Order: sequence, then structure tokens, then C-alpha cells
Amino acid sequence: MKKLIIILSYLIFSISSNAQIQKAELVATGLTCSMCSNAIYKKLTAIKGVDSVAIDLNENLFTIFLAKDSKVKPSELKESVEKAGFFVGSLILTFPKENFTQYYRTELRTENVTYILMNQQFEIVGNTIQVRIMDKGYVTSKEYKKYTNKKLQYMSKVTNSGELYHVNPIN
Repeated sequence: MKKLIIILSYLIFSISSNAQIQKAELVATGLTCSMCSNAIYKKLTAIKGVDSVAIDLNENLFTIFLAKDSKVKPSELKESVEKAGFFVGSLILTFPKENFTQYYRTELRTENVTYILMNQQFEIVGNTIQVRIMDKGYVTSKEYKKYTNKKLQYMSKVTNSGELYHVNPIN
């Protein structure tokens, strides 16, 4: 019985990690010119905690580098793009590996955000963990419909952490 309690305690604490986003790769949709990307760039750089933003105009990709102790949430990035008049087509988040103690887990947590892993069997390779948000508004409508049935398997109640996202790990 004692071993069972120790194992359960380990699992509970290892599932609840205190990860902060290190980098975000955001693909915006609806852009038609460089002025469009400039509008998004201005909104993203105005977010407190954003160190810098690199733009790839060919892919409509914005690579957002965050400050070390930044507490930027994915919703802030999405809202900034929408305030500029555009939409998010893809959002990939990168977390430092040292925030995690186990290779397989069901969720990742920060102070105010919970990330539910839809594919729970993944291996951490290298120094970072990358996940792609699969919720509505963070992927194209076509991709969202594709993953809706999978997402229902992993639905969980909203916790006190505030925001809840369903993600797929990228190996």
C-alpha cells in the first residue's frame, strides 16, 4: 500500500510541471502583403514578455521569442493577431526540457495554463519540448474538424489554472 501511495504521489507531481513558453511559432492566415505582416508584428512586439519577433514572409510565419520569466499565454498571441485583423492557422509552442521530470505525461501545467496532451506517448528529444495547439482558433477550420473527435477523448474539466488547451506533441 505504501508503494502505491508513493507511486501515485510521484505521478501527480511529475504531471504538474511549471513550464513557461520559450518560443512560439505562429502561422497567420489572411495576409495579402507585407503591410499585413507589419500590422501583426507591431501587435506581437507590444505584448509584455516578448523579446523579439522574426518574420518569414513566404510562409506567413512569426517566430516569437519570449523573455526567460515571461508568463505570456497562447490566448494573448492569438488575440494580438486577431486585433491586427487576421487569424491563427497554426501555433507551435516550445518549452525548455529542464521543466519536465518524466518522458511520458498526460498534461503540462504552468501557473495559469493547462495543456492536455492528445497523444500521450511521446519522447522528449533534445533540450526542448514542442507542442501544437489543436483547439478552435489555433488551427485552420479543416484541421480542427479532423481533430474534434480525438479531442473529445481527452476532454477534462477546467481546473483552477484558468486556460485549458489540447495539444499534440511534436517529436
